[in-house]
Parts: sequence; C-alpha cells; structure tokens
Amino acid sequence: MAKKKTATTKRKYTRKAVKFPTQRQTKFLKAVEEVGTVRGASSKSGIPHQTHYNWMKECEGYPAAFEAAKKICREKAVECLWTQGFEGRKRKKFTGKGEPILDPETGEQYHEVVYSEKAKELFVRIMFPEIYASRDVKLDANHQHSIPQGVQIYLPDNQRGAE
Repeated sequence: MAKKKTATTKRKYTRKAVKFPTQRQTKFLKAVEEVGTVRGASSKSGIPHQTHYNWMKECEGYPAAFEAAKKICREKAVECLWTQGFEGRKRKKFTGKGEPILDPETGEQYHEVVYSEKAKELFVRIMFPEIYASRDVKLDANHQHSIPQGVQIYLPDNQRGAE
C-alpha cells in the first residue's frame, strides 16, 4: 500500500526583535568606522556580514547608525588625503649604504617632507566634484588612438625580436 501524502504546513521562523544598539552592533559599527566596507568590518569584528544585512532590515535605528559610521570613515580618508597631499609626511634620509645621514650640529637624522600629488588630486576631486569632475574616457575596441601633435614617444631599442 502506498502512503498517502498529507499536506504539511511550513513553520515560519520569526526572529526575536533586537533592540538597538547591542554590544555586537556597536562592535560592528566601530569596525565600519575603521575600514568602511561591510566585508572588511565583518572580517575585523568577527561578525558575519549577513548579520549586518539582517540588522539593516530588522533594527530600527541601525541603518542610520551604519550611514553615520560610513561617513566617519570617509572623513578619516579625506583627512588622510589632505595630510599626505598638503602637509606631507617625513621620510628619513639614508646614505647609499643604508646608514642614516646625521645633522652635524644637532646629531639628529636628516629627513625630507614628501608630498603625494595623487592624494592632492583625489582630495580635490572629492571635495570639489562640480569643479574638478572626472574626465575618464571610455574607449571601445574600434576607437582609433591618436597621438597629439608635438608629443614625442620614446621606445627603447632593447633588441627583442632581433635575430
């Protein structure tokens, strides 16, 4: 005799309401402030990234706190760009043999201040997008590249392919 199929009812899993902020949420949001991405914060905090997405749906107040944490991370990144581009960073000076170059009067090691032109450019693009918009050019495979008049290109003769 064949067994008769009976209709089974699926049990719907309901989550318990989570009050915001929990200790885990605070830990995750601190990680977002440091790294700026969900995956990075997940790795840093040890909290699965899917948990974040569950909190986004279920916890009132969490989405706004997450956006605030991302904003803090962005502000830190922009501040870092400012520092590297406009204030520079100290780099110690060494001889060709790797020995420190010392100031004969003070006995302290010489240093130079190094500025990042790329950091300056990124800072300006972020802070003033309406003035310094990205001028990225999208090229397709059929686009003919041309060299502007007056530009010289140096191609070294490295004897490759010479027989």
